[in-house]
Amino acid sequence: MKKSPIYFPPVAQDIGNYLTGKHFTNNQINCVLKLNGRINDTMLKQAVRISLDVEPILGCCLIEENNNLVWKRNDNIEETELCSTIETKEDETELQNFISTPFNSTNDCQIKIKVLRAEFDTICVKLNHTCSDVEAFKQYLNLLSSIYNHLFYEQPYIVEPSVYANRSQEHILNLTADINAICNKPNPSPTVAFPCTIGESQEQKFLLRQLNFKQLNSITSYAHKNGATTNDILLTGFHRSLSKIAKIQDNTISIHLTVNLRRYLPANKKMPICNFSGKQIVMSTQNINESFNETLAKIVHETTKIKKDWPGLKSAFELEKLGKLNLKYANAHIYRLRNYTIKNKVHMPVFSNVGVITKDTTKFGFLDILDCYMIGPAPFSPGLVMLASIFNNTLSLSVNFYQSTTKKVIVEQFVDTMLNELVMCMGE
Repeated sequence: MKKSPIYFPPVAQDIGNYLTGKHFTNNQINCVLKLNGRINDTMLKQAVRISLDVEPILGCCLIEENNNLVWKRNDNIEETELCSTIETKEDETELQNFISTPFNSTNDCQIKIKVLRAEFDTICVKLNHTCSDVEAFKQYLNLLSSIYNHLFYEQPYIVEPSVYANRSQEHILNLTADINAICNKPNPSPTVAFPCTIGESQEQKFLLRQLNFKQLNSITSYAHKNGATTNDILLTGFHRSLSKIAKIQDNTISIHLTVNLRRYLPANKKMPICNFSGKQIVMSTQNINESFNETLAKIVHETTKIKKDWPGLKSAFELEKLGKLNLKYANAHIYRLRNYTIKNKVHMPVFSNVGVITKDTTKFGFLDILDCYMIGPAPFSPGLVMLASIFNNTLSLSVNFYQSTTKKVIVEQFVDTMLNELVMCMGE
């Protein structure tokens, strides 16, 4: 007897990210884990399949029906290739190929994993940003390793499905009586024109740069001495590199900084896989002749003000409004924003510091993880997204882009200029 299909209603953040994925970005987040040996790929496949019962949203497709969006459980989930292994001597090439392969929104589940098998395994996990942010992605990595380790050590794993109803951001909007005042503030216009052409998004590629423990420790020490955070230092380097590489309007640099909205939830509140992140605009004036310390002082002044004014709530409020619109009108709104971006060739670059990927809770049997980093979505031109992550005291900076519209040499120049800016606070 054929089973009746299982449906879940999308929350506003799902709808907003889905539409963003149609018009602004490929909407895919990725994590790369390099191991010191070879994983049991049969057990890994079993663990991935079990994880879809713990987090049901990952086993769904987001489909359009009658001008509405709905999550539908994949009918062929047992036949779907969720995890595969490939023997290769060109693991970096295969890694780029896997990350650049898009999800099939009507057939694919929200998670895909590939094991690149050389002397040691490299595991690449990619997740659809429509249903999850990076913090939830880290949560998924912990879940996957926990299930795998139960199987590896022959311990029973009890499946407890997440509560779907907790995925919405709506309840945090009642945290302050000033929500209307916060949300009625006008959004500043984008001012950054990153060097690119407008056209078809093809030939996706990611660029990675890393700072070791000594370099990261130097940045952290420099931040403490100057009343700043490590994130302030990175944001300052990002700002100064934009000043030198991009065209800036009105001598003002506007940057989108991602905010983890879980900061507004009770400590240790368990959340299902969801998007619970927002964006906050950081604005500062451009002065290519000022010192790193002078730029840092401006950034710290701005981020200190932001922290006192419910960061990220305005973007959550705007997404809730968008998600309650008829899908046709919501899509038309995002389409107009995209056309504005194309016409003016300006966009707010995104800097996303996703923090630490915990080594202790991301383990696979007896294997050690030698390196781990995250890669953000590839935006359509003229967008730019940089993602920062830390694993085992190594800082990784990644940029995902399309070579058909943004030259690799320009992205390399941008990231390397940022690293050169950071050198001064490393004492090197």
